[in-house]
Amino acid sequence: MTYKKKKKKKKKKKKKKTHYLKKKKKKKKKKKKKKNKKQKKKKKKKKKKKKKKVVDKKKKKKKKKKKKKKNMLLKKKKKKKKKKKKKKFSQEKKKKKKKKKKKKKKYYHKKKKKKKKKKKKKKKFQKKKKKKKKKKKKKKKNYY
Repeated sequence: MTYKKKKKKKKKKKKKKTHYLKKKKKKKKKKKKKKNKKQKKKKKKKKKKKKKKVVDKKKKKKKKKKKKKKNMLLKKKKKKKKKKKKKKFSQEKKKKKKKKKKKKKKYYHKKKKKKKKKKKKKKKFQKKKKKKKKKKKKKKKNYY
């Protein structure tokens, strides 16, 4: 076996070893995770067991009712807020629309003005042309 081939073999072996080690590490990690999960579950169960005590049913009912009322009030408040927001939003939308309309109107008027100006200019220009033509004709007449 040549030196190069030997080197290659060694490299392969090393690669295999590292891969195997990586796998081992992963397995260990998984095991640890599982163990931790189990311990957490156990702790939770213990806590739950500890919590159990005699409860006054009347008191419980009262508490529940109170909570329900609180939640209902909260919901109402939220709804009101939402409505307010919606109203504000719609008003803003209307305002924007109005602004847009105004802008459009302005733009349209500007365009109209421009058109008028152009027409005026054209008319003036044509008048000037006509005058020039007339003058030329007169000159020609005098020439003969």
